[in-house]
Amino acid sequence: MLNRLIYLIKYYVYIISNRLRTLDYIEFHISDHCNLNCAYCTHFSPLAEPTFYEFENFKKDIIQLSKLTNSYIKDIRILGGEPLLNERCTEYIEITRKFFPASKISLVTNGILLSKQSMEFWKCCRENKILIDCSMYPINLDYSQIEQLCKDNNVGFYFNGNNTNSRYFLKVALDKDGKVPFEKSYLICNCMSKCAFLRDGRVYHCPIIGNIEILNKYFNEKFILSDKDSINIHKISKVDSILKFLSKDSPFCRYCNLSESHCCSWKKSAKSIDEWVKN
Repeated sequence: MLNRLIYLIKYYVYIISNRLRTLDYIEFHISDHCNLNCAYCTHFSPLAEPTFYEFENFKKDIIQLSKLTNSYIKDIRILGGEPLLNERCTEYIEITRKFFPASKISLVTNGILLSKQSMEFWKCCRENKILIDCSMYPINLDYSQIEQLCKDNNVGFYFNGNNTNSRYFLKVALDKDGKVPFEKSYLICNCMSKCAFLRDGRVYHCPIIGNIEILNKYFNEKFILSDKDSINIHKISKVDSILKFLSKDSPFCRYCNLSESHCCSWKKSAKSIDEWVKN
């Protein structure tokens, strides 16, 4: 009984001390699938069917998010999957910038399709002040050419990682029993305030939760999502509701045994369930 009381005190002290004051970060897929088959992908892109964030729904979500945040979120990342697989990519960029004129907006890509983009794409990135956030992998891709391409088009760029075999992915080791204690999941998780994920009108703590249905469908698994695992942005009137939601753990956290998760060298996915789920 005493141990339980101490645990609850620690829990609420943690929640109060980590209460978010502003929504500084949001990310979202405009494409679930990818053209680079990475093992351990926490967005489950190797398992995803070719799917996109339906544009009209996306537009409604961005407008509502803008109303809630007074048109400012410090850091917005447009990603996937591979966002350049979405042929309407520039439209998503334009609508995001329209309603978030002062935010830092990054397009996160593996770079494979950058050399095939039209002048209209580069003009859109330049005029909307988009930062190309290029994730580097140990694959046959000329990153110096990508750098020059961005410079030639006067578009900001950033390389995430380096072109060596030292690229790592986190193997999350999801526990199907769903009995992971708070101190082995949420307390040691870096997702709070850093990985807020928008999908179809709802904000999740992280992309693992927001995209778990991709894994469920592919492997016929039953990782359970409840209404408490996300917040519907169209049913709230203040950003404080999102901040309060993100400042405490999600019921889904009981599946993430981060104490047993570890980094693995990058490799191509075999689409085997043990890349994501604890044996």
